[in-house]
Amino acid sequence: MDKTIFYSLIALSVGGMAFLGAFAPANPNALSLPDPPANFVENDTNMLSTDSLALQLNSDEAEEAPIDAFEAAATYWSNMQHISNIYDIDPAKQYTVHEGVVGKNEFLSDILNGCNLSAAEISTVANNTKKIFAKNFKSEKPYIVLCDENQKAQCFIYEQTPTDYIVVDLRNGVNAYSCQKEVESRLLVGAAEIHGSLGGTMARTGLNPNLSISLAKAFAWSIDFFKIKDGDKFKAVYEQKYIAGKPIGTPELKAAYMQHKGEDFYAFSYYADDEDQKDYYDEKGKSVRKGFLKAPLKFTRISSRFSMNRFHPVLHRNKAHLGTDYAAPYGTPIMSVGDGVVLNAEYGRGNGNFVKIKHDGTYTTQYLHMSRFAKGVRRGVRVKQGQVIGYVGSTGLATGPHLCYRLWKNGTQVDPYRQKNITMMTKTVPHKEATAFKEYARQMQAVLDQTPYPIQQEDLNPEEFEEVALNK
Repeated sequence: MDKTIFYSLIALSVGGMAFLGAFAPANPNALSLPDPPANFVENDTNMLSTDSLALQLNSDEAEEAPIDAFEAAATYWSNMQHISNIYDIDPAKQYTVHEGVVGKNEFLSDILNGCNLSAAEISTVANNTKKIFAKNFKSEKPYIVLCDENQKAQCFIYEQTPTDYIVVDLRNGVNAYSCQKEVESRLLVGAAEIHGSLGGTMARTGLNPNLSISLAKAFAWSIDFFKIKDGDKFKAVYEQKYIAGKPIGTPELKAAYMQHKGEDFYAFSYYADDEDQKDYYDEKGKSVRKGFLKAPLKFTRISSRFSMNRFHPVLHRNKAHLGTDYAAPYGTPIMSVGDGVVLNAEYGRGNGNFVKIKHDGTYTTQYLHMSRFAKGVRRGVRVKQGQVIGYVGSTGLATGPHLCYRLWKNGTQVDPYRQKNITMMTKTVPHKEATAFKEYARQMQAVLDQTPYPIQQEDLNPEEFEEVALNK
C-alpha cells in the first residue's frame, strides 16, 4: 500500500474524563497483575494536547463533544472485564477495584493514604515513583487501585493518556513501569447532510462527533464554521483508533468534501517528502491554508462590526470603531489568525492587554482587551496560525468580556470581513511529488464522490481501497 494512503497515527487525548469519586466501592473481580508485558516502555511518554482548531467549532458542537467522552468513560470504567482486557490482567486472584480521578493538588501519597498502607510504606512508594511521576501526575486523570481482601492496595494504575498508562505494582516491593494499550486502527467513510450544528448532526447520524474537529481543521481557511447552514453536506474518509472496540481521540482525516452555500470544497491530507508534518491540499495540489483563519476565536456573536461612526459605550460619543468585536466568555482562548511575529504584547490604557502581530509586508493584526497573555507570548516571538496567544477579558475601555480584532493592510486599518481571499504565498505539493499526489487525490476523490448520503459509518477495506477507488 502506498505510504501516502496510510500514515502514522497520532494519539490525541480525550481530556476532561469524568468518573466516579475516589475509591467508590465496586464488586470484587477475579483480577491479577502479571509481570510487565511485552509492550513495556522504559522512558516516560509525553502528554499530547488537543488540537487547537477544535476552537473553531460553534457553541453547540463544543458542548456536545465532551458529552460523548463522558459517556464512553462511564462505560469504560463500569465494565471490569474490560479493565482486565485493557491492562492484560489475567484472572487469578480476587481483588476489589477502586476507581477515581486525580484531584487538584493531589499526590499519589494522598490517594494511597486510604488504602490501608502504613506511613512508612506510603513514603517508600512516593520515593520510588518520584521520577516516573515527576511530569506525568496530573489532576483530572483517571486511575484505579486493586486491593486485596483486607482492602490493602496491591496495584495502582494511572491513565496518562487514552493509550498510555503507568503501573505501580506493590506486591513485592515497589515496581513502577509505563505501558501502552493495544490500539486498533480502522479506515472509515461517513457522509451526512447538516441540520443544526455540525457536531450535533454527527451525533444524530451515528458518527463520532469529534470528526467535526478534524473537518474544522481541514476547512478552517475556506469555510466559516459559524455560518454553516441546514442543507450543507460533508463526506469524509478518516482513520479512527480503537481500544477494546471503543473509539479514542480525534479521527485522523485522510480526505474530505464539504458543500457549503452550493460551493464544493475538497481537502486531501498528504505528507510531502520534505515536510515533517501533513498538510491539506485541494484537488489541484494547492494548500487549503489561506493567509488567515476566518475568526480568531470561538465566539457567541459579533457584538460590533467595523464602522467609521459608532457610538462608544464607554466614552458615550460617536467614534470610529476600526475593528470587529466578538462577544465571548471570560477566558476563551484567542488564536493568531496567521503566522507572524509579535510586535507588541503589553497593556494600553484604552486597549487593555493586547497583542499585535506582523504577518508579512502587507498585513498586521491586533487583539485587544485580553484578560491575560498566553505563556511565552512576548515581543519578538514568532507565532503560528491557530496558536493561542491570549484569553478573552475586559481590560481597558470595555464594558464586558469580548475581543476587539483589528486588521491593517499596507498600514491602513480595514474591515476584516470585507477582505476576500487574504492569501499570502500559497504552498503547493512539491513538483517532484505532483504526479504521485494527483493519483492519490484522484483515488480519494473517487471514494468521496461515490459515497452516498447518508452513511453513518462504514469500514473501508484497506486491501480493496485502490480497487474501490479506481472503479468509477
